[in-house]
Amino acid sequence: MTTKGEAGVSAAAAERVAAMRGLALAALVALGALGLARAAPAPGEAASLLGSLDAGLRAAAIGVFLFASGWATAPFWNAVFQSEGTARGALRVAHRVWQIYWRYIGAVAASAAILTVIAGPEDRAAAHAAFGLGGLAEAPRETMLGLALLIEQPAAFAPLQAYALIVLAAPLMIVIGARAPAAALGISAALYLVAQGLAMQGVALQGFDAPRGWPLDPVAWQLAFCVGFAFGAGWIRPEVERPRAVWLIAAAGAAVSVASIALSGLTADPAGPGAVAAARPWLLVVAAAIGLAAYGGLRDAPAALSRLLARIGRQSLAALAALGPILALLQGLFGPAPSPGAAALSALCGLCLLYAAAAISAWFMDPPWAKPAPRSEKPRAA
Repeated sequence: MTTKGEAGVSAAAAERVAAMRGLALAALVALGALGLARAAPAPGEAASLLGSLDAGLRAAAIGVFLFASGWATAPFWNAVFQSEGTARGALRVAHRVWQIYWRYIGAVAASAAILTVIAGPEDRAAAHAAFGLGGLAEAPRETMLGLALLIEQPAAFAPLQAYALIVLAAPLMIVIGARAPAAALGISAALYLVAQGLAMQGVALQGFDAPRGWPLDPVAWQLAFCVGFAFGAGWIRPEVERPRAVWLIAAAGAAVSVASIALSGLTADPAGPGAVAAARPWLLVVAAAIGLAAYGGLRDAPAALSRLLARIGRQSLAALAALGPILALLQGLFGPAPSPGAAALSALCGLCLLYAAAAISAWFMDPPWAKPAPRSEKPRAA
């Protein structure tokens, strides 16, 4: 018998959404590990096709994670706001953002410590630079302040930084969406258009020059979260149960991804603000298309694979926080530019570490020593 959640989401559908989140996180780890084998282009050098493909796929995986996160959290936040009211619900959201922020600070500190311990004295500066933390040696005070204020955005921590700010869209979606779902989505789309227009003109939203802008702009990418939220809240019904619809959505996503990869290759830095801004409209469509295709396709996936991905997805915050330290450990073990075979092995190790992080987090949330109170047995009839 299928049970229903607070927002009318079946348990089977919730399991598939959790597996979708787990799939996106696994893709981020695998792409990050495989990306270690790709040498970064020199300043002013045109990006290679492999670099553009890597940047496009990573951005699409982040979009799928945000889309699935909005879908997965909508029933929970709707229940919180209904039971505790708007004011206390907004405070709960702010507390959640605070929790995510300190997980981000811990992930940065753990990654820097791992690189410092594993890399040798001669390779330490190069290891930090390849991971996006090179400023810790050159200007530690300014770099630490930039990381703490979310000004600096290394690639390994960009999803966690953006997610901490994107969760703030939940009260907007709930309060306005309860009366007019179309208006809530319209405000989200308007914010996206403002961020997109500024990015295309080279304006960074946090007040710095364009090269210091967010490659993963949370003001724009909140649209993926809000569209997923609309699915989770029941405002939009996913019509992807039929196999034909799944394949059509997957084909559309594949076709649009080719265009996004081509757009991201137009600039010298495939992960820079200009390239990602140019490809962002396509990448958002790709993320939603891949997410819906995964939602429909996971119904017929092997049960063991679905359970494995769902376990990662249910502990998504712990897994997302572990992304940076895992990639730092892989870079320290395999080097900043391993061979293709070593990069494939590092990707496999990274996936195992990701699952281990999710399993440990689940173990601490339900520790074996927290046993339920014994039930009082009724006296048996004589």
